Amino acid sequence: MPSDNYIIPLTKAHDDKPRTKRANVAVRLIYDFLYKHTRKEKKDILITEEVNNYIWKNSIQNPPRKVAVTLKKKDEKYYVFLKDSENSKKFSVEKKEDKKKVKETKPKTEENITKDEKPKEIVAKTEDKPKAEVHKTKDEKPKVKVTKVSEKDNVKKTE
Repeated sequence: MPSDNYIIPLTKAHDDKPRTKRANVAVRLIYDFLYKHTRKEKKDILITEEVNNYIWKNSIQNPPRKVAVTLKKKDEKYYVFLKDSENSKKFSVEKKEDKKKVKETKPKTEENITKDEKPKEIVAKTEDKPKAEVHKTKDEKPKVKVTKVSEKDNVKKTE
């Protein structure tokens, strides 16, 4: 679903609702309308700032009677833009650029190299680190024994 255009009626926000809650009800109506069309919960539907400003532009008492929106999906989230807005066009462009960036590969660093590919100096440094062994008995808490192994002495030292 690249994008869907909807005209959402908000007249119910004016019907028998207090003047001080009409814009709030209009936002709730948008969520309810989009739930019917996408079957996604409120947390998965994100209303952009431009739509919010459009609803609130005439104050809380007089929201618009209807709003034309574009619905776009990205990563299991639905974004609501005003119809034919610049932000919705930029959103589509960003999505295409993200796919191009994924193809680039990262240069090999010390963290990316596997143990087989590491030079001998790096392997020697990592082997000098202490190793922990856990000994458990049935009803006791685990006891940790730390041993250091060095290549020079080939002797285990227990702390």
